[in-house]
Amino acid sequence: MILSVVSQTLALTSPSAAFDTVRLIARADLDPEAVAELRRLGAEVDWERVLILAAYHRRLPLLHAHLKAHAPGLAPERAMAVLASHVRTSAVQSLFLSGEMGRIAEAFAASSIPLLVLKGPSLAEAYGGIAKRAFVDYDLLVRRQDFGEGEETLFGLGFRSRKRSQR
Repeated sequence: MILSVVSQTLALTSPSAAFDTVRLIARADLDPEAVAELRRLGAEVDWERVLILAAYHRRLPLLHAHLKAHAPGLAPERAMAVLASHVRTSAVQSLFLSGEMGRIAEAFAASSIPLLVLKGPSLAEAYGGIAKRAFVDYDLLVRRQDFGEGEETLFGLGFRSRKRSQR
Protein backbone atom coordinates (compact mmCIF):
# COMPACT_ATOMS: atom_id res chain seq x y z
CA MET A 1 0.00 0.00 0.00
CA ILE A 2 2.70 2.51 0.96
CA LEU A 3 4.71 1.68 -2.16
CA SER A 4 1.64 2.30 -4.28
CA VAL A 5 1.09 5.73 -2.72
CA VAL A 6 4.77 6.62 -3.19
CA SER A 7 4.66 5.48 -6.83
CA GLN A 8 1.53 7.53 -7.49
CA THR A 9 3.08 10.59 -5.83
CA LEU A 10 6.29 10.25 -7.84
CA ALA A 11 4.31 9.86 -11.04
CA LEU A 12 2.65 13.24 -10.39
CA THR A 13 5.93 15.14 -10.31
CA SER A 14 8.43 15.40 -13.09
CA PRO A 15 11.98 14.31 -12.23
CA SER A 16 13.19 16.92 -14.68
CA ALA A 17 11.54 19.70 -12.63
CA ALA A 18 13.82 18.83 -9.71
CA PHE A 19 16.85 18.73 -12.00
CA ASP A 20 15.81 22.01 -13.63
CA THR A 21 15.51 23.61 -10.19
CA VAL A 22 19.00 22.51 -9.17
CA ARG A 23 20.45 23.53 -12.53
CA LEU A 24 18.79 26.92 -12.21
CA ILE A 25 20.27 27.72 -8.80
CA ALA A 26 23.79 26.54 -9.69
CA ARG A 27 25.08 30.08 -10.14
CA ALA A 28 26.15 32.86 -7.85
CA ASP A 29 23.41 35.31 -8.84
CA LEU A 30 19.93 34.91 -10.26
CA ASP A 31 18.58 37.42 -12.74
CA PRO A 32 14.85 38.33 -12.65
CA GLU A 33 14.00 35.70 -15.26
CA ALA A 34 15.74 32.99 -13.24
CA VAL A 35 13.92 34.10 -10.09
CA ALA A 36 10.58 33.85 -11.91
CA GLU A 37 11.53 30.39 -13.20
CA LEU A 38 12.57 29.30 -9.70
CA ARG A 39 9.20 30.39 -8.33
CA ARG A 40 7.35 28.62 -11.16
CA LEU A 41 9.28 25.38 -10.73
CA GLY A 42 9.18 25.55 -6.95
CA ALA A 43 5.41 25.70 -6.86
CA GLU A 44 5.11 22.19 -8.30
CA VAL A 45 8.44 20.46 -7.71
CA ASP A 46 9.09 17.48 -5.45
CA TRP A 47 11.27 19.16 -2.83
CA GLU A 48 12.66 15.87 -1.57
CA ARG A 49 14.04 15.21 -5.05
CA VAL A 50 15.45 18.74 -5.20
CA LEU A 51 17.25 18.22 -1.88
CA ILE A 52 18.67 14.87 -3.00
CA LEU A 53 19.93 16.30 -6.30
CA ALA A 54 21.26 19.49 -4.70
CA ALA A 55 23.11 17.41 -2.10
CA TYR A 56 24.59 15.15 -4.76
CA HIS A 57 25.83 18.16 -6.74
CA ARG A 58 26.92 20.02 -3.56
CA ARG A 59 24.50 22.86 -4.19
CA LEU A 60 22.54 22.86 -0.91
CA PRO A 61 24.15 26.10 0.34
CA LEU A 62 23.35 27.88 -2.92
CA LEU A 63 19.80 26.55 -2.94
CA HIS A 64 19.33 27.81 0.60
CA ALA A 65 20.78 31.25 -0.21
CA HIS A 66 18.65 31.68 -3.34
CA LEU A 67 15.45 30.54 -1.64
CA LYS A 68 16.00 32.91 1.29
CA ALA A 69 16.88 35.83 -0.97
CA HIS A 70 14.41 35.37 -3.82
CA ALA A 71 11.61 33.03 -2.81
CA PRO A 72 11.00 32.91 0.93
CA GLY A 73 8.14 30.57 1.75
CA LEU A 74 8.40 28.71 -1.55
CA ALA A 75 9.95 25.53 -0.16
CA PRO A 76 8.23 23.63 2.65
CA GLU A 77 9.41 24.41 6.19
CA ARG A 78 10.90 20.91 6.52
CA ALA A 79 13.03 21.45 3.40
CA MET A 80 14.22 24.83 4.68
CA ALA A 81 15.10 23.29 8.05
CA VAL A 82 17.17 20.60 6.30
CA LEU A 83 18.88 23.28 4.21
CA ALA A 84 19.62 25.52 7.21
CA SER A 85 21.11 22.61 9.14
CA HIS A 86 23.27 21.59 6.20
CA VAL A 87 24.45 25.17 5.62
CA ARG A 88 25.65 25.42 9.22
CA THR A 89 27.48 22.10 9.01
CA SER A 90 28.92 22.93 5.59
CA ALA A 91 30.14 26.33 6.76
CA VAL A 92 32.02 24.81 9.69
CA GLN A 93 33.57 22.16 7.42
CA SER A 94 34.48 24.76 4.80
CA LEU A 95 36.12 27.02 7.38
CA PHE A 96 38.14 24.11 8.71
CA LEU A 97 39.23 23.05 5.20
CA SER A 98 40.11 26.64 4.29
CA GLY A 99 42.33 26.81 7.37
CA GLU A 100 43.99 23.57 6.34
CA MET A 101 44.54 25.02 2.87
CA GLY A 102 46.32 27.95 4.46
CA ARG A 103 48.56 25.54 6.34
CA ILE A 104 49.34 23.66 3.12
CA ALA A 105 50.06 26.87 1.19
CA GLU A 106 52.44 28.08 3.92
CA ALA A 107 54.30 24.76 3.96
CA PHE A 108 54.64 24.70 0.18
CA ALA A 109 55.86 28.33 0.16
CA ALA A 110 58.40 27.50 2.89
CA SER A 111 59.67 24.65 0.70
CA SER A 112 59.69 26.93 -2.40
CA ILE A 113 57.19 24.69 -4.19
CA PRO A 114 54.83 26.61 -6.47
CA LEU A 115 51.24 25.51 -5.82
CA LEU A 116 47.95 26.08 -7.60
CA VAL A 117 44.69 25.23 -5.86
CA LEU A 118 41.93 24.12 -8.23
CA LYS A 119 38.26 23.99 -7.28
CA GLY A 120 37.53 23.63 -3.56
CA PRO A 121 37.88 26.94 -1.73
CA SER A 122 39.03 28.73 -4.90
CA LEU A 123 35.86 27.78 -6.76
CA ALA A 124 33.73 28.60 -3.72
CA GLU A 125 34.84 32.23 -3.96
CA ALA A 126 33.33 32.41 -7.45
CA TYR A 127 29.96 31.57 -5.88
CA GLY A 128 30.20 34.38 -3.35
CA GLY A 129 32.12 32.71 -0.56
CA ILE A 130 32.83 29.40 1.06
CA ALA A 131 29.42 29.33 2.74
CA LYS A 132 27.66 29.11 -0.64
CA ARG A 133 29.64 26.32 -2.29
CA ALA A 134 30.33 23.15 -0.37
CA PHE A 135 33.61 21.35 -0.89
CA VAL A 136 35.14 18.32 0.74
CA ASP A 137 38.67 18.20 -0.62
CA TYR A 138 41.33 20.07 -2.54
CA ASP A 139 42.76 19.63 -5.99
CA LEU A 140 46.37 20.76 -5.91
CA LEU A 141 48.52 21.31 -8.96
CA VAL A 142 52.31 21.25 -8.69
CA ARG A 143 55.02 21.02 -11.30
CA ARG A 144 56.02 17.49 -12.21
CA GLN A 145 59.55 18.02 -10.86
CA ASP A 146 58.10 19.16 -7.49
CA PHE A 147 55.65 16.28 -7.06
CA GLY A 148 57.79 14.11 -4.78
CA GLU A 149 58.78 16.99 -2.53
CA GLY A 150 55.19 18.23 -2.47
CA GLU A 151 53.97 14.79 -1.47
CA GLU A 152 56.54 14.65 1.34
CA THR A 153 55.47 18.13 2.47
CA LEU A 154 51.87 16.94 2.73
CA PHE A 155 52.94 13.84 4.63
CA GLY A 156 54.93 16.08 6.98
CA LEU A 157 51.73 17.99 7.72
CA GLY A 158 50.01 14.77 8.71
CA PHE A 159 48.14 14.05 5.49
CA ARG A 160 48.08 10.46 4.31
CA SER A 161 47.51 8.83 0.97
CA ARG A 162 45.43 5.76 0.39
CA LYS A 163 48.05 4.74 -2.12
CA ARG A 164 51.52 6.21 -2.23
CA SER A 165 52.44 7.53 -5.65
CA GLN A 166 54.71 5.65 -7.98
CA ARG A 167 57.55 8.03 -8.78
